[in-house]
Amino acid sequence: MWHFVHAIHLNTVFLILIPIPLVPVLTSDTFMESFKGNMPMYTLLIFVTGMFVYTYISLHTVYRRGWIRTFVKTTVFLAVFTFISLAIAAVLLIMLLSSLSETL
Repeated sequence: MWHFVHAIHLNTVFLILIPIPLVPVLTSDTFMESFKGNMPMYTLLIFVTGMFVYTYISLHTVYRRGWIRTFVKTTVFLAVFTFISLAIAAVLLIMLLSSLSETL
């Protein structure tokens, strides 16, 4: 049960941090122009770094393992999480595009 509670906690932090890359886009004067790939990379770097550091410290605090072992686990965990998230997003995008092409 404790693993489930920690997973929910990490996902909550992820959802809280995910708007960080969107702040410059949502606050720019040319709102529609900012969706054409002009997102500053430093906001994405802040998000990825923040999520990695928080997950790293959280895993070390909860499971009380060594720093190196926790670093390896954090890296593997976030790589697998990113891969699964991108795979789900790709499948959903393909489904959306195929449903749109059928209606046209």
